[in-house]
Amino acid sequence: MLLIDCGSNISTRLIANGLLEGVKEMDIFITHLHPDHVGSLGDLLMYTHWKMKITPVIHYPSVSDVVQLLSLQGVTSDQYAIGEDGNCLGVGVKFLKITHSEPSLKEAFSLSLLFDNFNIFYTGDVNVIDLDTEQYDEIYHEVTTWEGSPVHVSYGKLLERFPLDVRKKIHLMHLDGNFDHQRAERDGFNVVVSAV
Repeated sequence: MLLIDCGSNISTRLIANGLLEGVKEMDIFITHLHPDHVGSLGDLLMYTHWKMKITPVIHYPSVSDVVQLLSLQGVTSDQYAIGEDGNCLGVGVKFLKITHSEPSLKEAFSLSLLFDNFNIFYTGDVNVIDLDTEQYDEIYHEVTTWEGSPVHVSYGKLLERFPLDVRKKIHLMHLDGNFDHQRAERDGFNVVVSAV
């Protein structure tokens, strides 16, 4: 299993929906350390260690920060391993430094994932759009309905930035509760709806 982030209720949902059954290897890529992206990481690592008897590999450029976070949660170093950029489960993954919510967050990253000849860009959370769409087959982009957001890119900015022909490869995620899915689809975007 390749997992990107592990937000506040993700470990519970993975277990409840049987998505961890049969998993023998797990790599977890972290985009940044806000709770909605790592809030249940400690729970997942304890579950995989004690119940599944596997050792997930965590990938995050600021290794000392993620180790400190897990230590404060009571997760011991034998319950996970630390990985690096590169080839993981047959997928080439690169971390790309981004701006998210300065100055409160010193490190945040987007991901470039290469599956054979299929290239995916995963924004994580950004507050500035700086993306060469030509090099990616699919783009997973977070979005907010708050037009003045200093933390996430607003829907209005996405509409301005991406022409209709590019929107067909953009999948919107990290949606606000009042996000208008139908409007986004009419505007040419895809919308990621959680199945977990």
